[in-house]
Amino acid sequence: LPPRMPGAEERGLAIEPVVAPTTDELRGLLQAGAVDAVLCEPSGAALPPSRPSAWSASLFEEPFYLIAHREHPLAREASVGVAQLRDQPLVLHPPACGIRRLFAGLCRAHGFDPTVKVEANFGEFLLGYVAAGSGSTLVPRLVAESLRHPDLVAVPIREEGAKRQIVLAAARRETGRALLPALQPS
Repeated sequence: LPPRMPGAEERGLAIEPVVAPTTDELRGLLQAGAVDAVLCEPSGAALPPSRPSAWSASLFEEPFYLIAHREHPLAREASVGVAQLRDQPLVLHPPACGIRRLFAGLCRAHGFDPTVKVEANFGEFLLGYVAAGSGSTLVPRLVAESLRHPDLVAVPIREEGAKRQIVLAAARRETGRALLPALQPS
């Protein structure tokens, strides 16, 4: 979102970002009328049927990456499968997070539950725990591409379902259509 803000302002759009930790919380803000639009995962609370003008559009999909300490055996792999994470200590977001729910579902599809060593609400804490050797974590490509810590390595997860979709959801169709061109990836 930050790189897109100048373009939105040039289009005459006044955007005041509000950050929330989960899609459900973002959707709740939208439903309550506290915000006009949100960027979120399509899962989560649906807009109520009493809002017929509600609107959404897909912005992009992005794969997940395993973030591991550079000395971790999986850090040397070109890619990893979810099955390779069985019994691996993991540092993950809390269960309400969409990334955590998706990853837990992938693990269950492979016959195991993730071994959660630490839960943290914020990405900086996840990466800090991984850098300290507490385990590995799962992040979307946007985070993996901006990784600059010398002790951390990003390894793509090769499972077909190991990705998330981001949508723009708006309370009004006109709002969504005005925002969409400014927020779509180039």
